Amino acid sequence: MIMLPFTKDRRLSQVHSVCPSVASSFQEDRQQLKDLFIASKNPGRQKLETLKMLMLMMLPITGLIIMSILALVAAIDVNNTASNVNSMIELSNQMRELVKNLQIERGKTALYLSETYEDLKQKTYLNVLKERQNTDVALDNVTGWKHTYRINNKDYTKDKFRDEIQDYRTKLLLNPITVEENIHYYTAIIQDLIGVTSIETELPNSETLWRYVVASEIILRLSDVIGIERALGSTFFATCGLSPSNFVWFTSLAGKKEALMELVYKNYEKGMEIFNSTLGESGLVNDLDSVRRNIFNTSFNPCDNSSPDELHAASFVWFSNVTTYIGIINTISGQISRDIVVELDSVIVNAFNDVIAYSCVMTIMTFGCLILGGLYCRSLFLIDEKIRKFAIKIASKSEELRGEKKRADKLLHQMLPKQIAEQLKMNGEVPPEFYDAATIFFSDIVGFTNMSSMSTPLQVVNFLNSLYSLFDASIDRYDVYKVETIGDSYMVVSGLPERNGKAHASEICNLALELRTSMSAFVVPHMPEKSVHLRIGINSGPCVAGIVGTKMPRYCLFGDTVNTASRMESTGKAMKIQLSEFTRDLLVQIGGYHIEPRDQVEIKGKGRMQTYWLEGREDVVKNERLRASFTPDTNGVIPQTIFRQNSDNQLIKVEE
Repeated sequence: MIMLPFTKDRRLSQVHSVCPSVASSFQEDRQQLKDLFIASKNPGRQKLETLKMLMLMMLPITGLIIMSILALVAAIDVNNTASNVNSMIELSNQMRELVKNLQIERGKTALYLSETYEDLKQKTYLNVLKERQNTDVALDNVTGWKHTYRINNKDYTKDKFRDEIQDYRTKLLLNPITVEENIHYYTAIIQDLIGVTSIETELPNSETLWRYVVASEIILRLSDVIGIERALGSTFFATCGLSPSNFVWFTSLAGKKEALMELVYKNYEKGMEIFNSTLGESGLVNDLDSVRRNIFNTSFNPCDNSSPDELHAASFVWFSNVTTYIGIINTISGQISRDIVVELDSVIVNAFNDVIAYSCVMTIMTFGCLILGGLYCRSLFLIDEKIRKFAIKIASKSEELRGEKKRADKLLHQMLPKQIAEQLKMNGEVPPEFYDAATIFFSDIVGFTNMSSMSTPLQVVNFLNSLYSLFDASIDRYDVYKVETIGDSYMVVSGLPERNGKAHASEICNLALELRTSMSAFVVPHMPEKSVHLRIGINSGPCVAGIVGTKMPRYCLFGDTVNTASRMESTGKAMKIQLSEFTRDLLVQIGGYHIEPRDQVEIKGKGRMQTYWLEGREDVVKNERLRASFTPDTNGVIPQTIFRQNSDNQLIKVEE
C-alpha cells in the first residue's frame, strides 16, 4: 500500500468531500451560536430566543402527548377488534359443524352410488337419509349466517343454500350421477365453506392467536382430505377396486394428509399430544394403514373370495374407522377453539388494561408537562446567560474534535476492517479468531522484476498505483477484504472478518475472473506497448485472523490455508487462475463455473497436489459492472492515476 503525505488543508478538504453532511452540520451549529451571541446584546432578541427555546421544549412534549393518544386509540381498536373476532369464531364453529356433516353425507352418498346390489343399496340409502337429517340440523344451527357467501361459483344466502342442497339430493334419485361427480360436487361446496370459516378480520397482534387460527383452518382442510379418502375407500369395496383416475386421486391424498398434519403440529404444539392421548393404545391407525396398503396394491381385488355382505361390512368398517379418525382430528380442533377463546380473552383483558393505563399516563403527562414547563421557563432565564457565553467556545472545540475524530476513524478503517477497528477502540485489544471456512487470493505480476529493472522508481510507483487503483475499485463490488500489498503481490480474502457461508469461494473467484479480464484493457503508463500478465492462486479452508503489533497494528492471517494459497499463485502460470481442490469442490457445489483439471503439481511442504484451472463462468458472458466502472476514452485507453515529485520530494497526484 502506498502512503502519501497530506497537508492539513488537504485533510480538511477530504473530510468535507467525504462527509458533506457533517460539514453542513458544523456550519448550522456555528450560525446558531452566532445568533445566540447577537441576542445577548439585544433584549428584544433575547426574549425571542427564549421563546424559541420554550417552543423547542414543547415540541417533544406535544409529541409524547400525541403518541399517548395514538396508543390509547390503538388499544381501543384492539379491544373492539378482539370482540369482533369473538363473534367471528362463534360463526366459524357453527360452519365447521356444518362442514363435518357435509363430509359424512358426501362419503355415505358416494357409498350409496357405488353399491351394485339392490338390497345393500337400500340399506345404504337409509344411512344417507340419516346423515342428510344431521346436515339439515347443522345448517339450522348456523345462526350467524346473515350475509351472502360465494359458494361453488354462486352467491347463496342460508335459505338458498338449503334449497340448493335439496335440489341436488332430488337429482340423485331422478338422474343418478357417478361417484366422482358426487365427490367433486360436495368437495367444491366444502372447500368454499372452509373459506367462510376463516377469520375474515384483522386479528389483534398476538402470534399465538394467529398460530391457533391457522392450525384450526388447516385441521378443517385436513379433515376434508381424509373425508375424500373415506369416500373413495368405501367405493373400493363396493366396485371391486378403483378406476385409474380414482386410484391416482386416492394416492395423491396421502401426501397432502401428511403435509397438512405436519403444519398442524408446527402451529399447534399440543396437537400431537392430544392426538396420541385420544387415540390411546387402539389399533385404529394400523387398521387404516392395512386397508390403504390393499388399495395401493393394484393386484389386490377385494371381491375375490368375499360375498356382497362381507364387502358391505368391510366398507362399513372402513367408513366407521375413518370417521373415528376424523373425530380424533376434530378433538384437536375443539381444543384449539377453546384455546383461541382463552387467548382472545387474554388479549381483550390486556387491551382493556392498556386503555386504562394509557388514559392515566396521558392525564399525568399533560399535567406534568404543564408544571415542568413552568419550571423550565424559570430555569431558562437563570441559565440563559451562562449558556450563551459558553456555547460559542463549546461549538468551536466540538467542531475541531469531531473533525479530528472523523479523520482518525477514516485512517484507522483504511488500516483495519471496520468492525475490527471498532472493537479495538472499545476494548483496547482484539483476540485472534478462528474461521472454519475462508477463501484466500494471491496474485503477482509475471515479469515484474524485469519491468522494474527497465523503469525508474517513480514510474514503478505510478504503474503499481494505477494497477492497484483498478484492483481496489473491483474489490469494492464483492464481499471481500484486501489484506495487504507487498510490491507486486496482492492478497485478498473472503469469509472474514464477516462470515458469509459458502459464498466466499464464489466471491473470490468472480473477483479473480474480473481482474484477469481487466488486464486486456489495462495500459502501463510508461510502457503502453507492454501487456500486464497476472498469475493468480486461490485456496479455501480454515485459518486464524488477528491483530499483530501495537505501534502500527496490522490485520494478518495465519494457517496452512494461507501458505497453500500462496503456493497456488507461485506455481501458477501467466493469465491463469489456479485453484486448490478445496476451492474447486466449493465451486462445483455452487455451480456455474468452467473448471479444467491440471496435472498434479509439486507443492513445497505439501508434496504433489491435484490443482485446477478456473477458466470462467458458464452463465456470465461479460461482467457489466467492470465495463461500467472502467470505460476507455476516445482513444481506447483507460484513464490512469499518475504521480510526480514536487520540490519537497512529495508525491503529487496528476491526471494523464
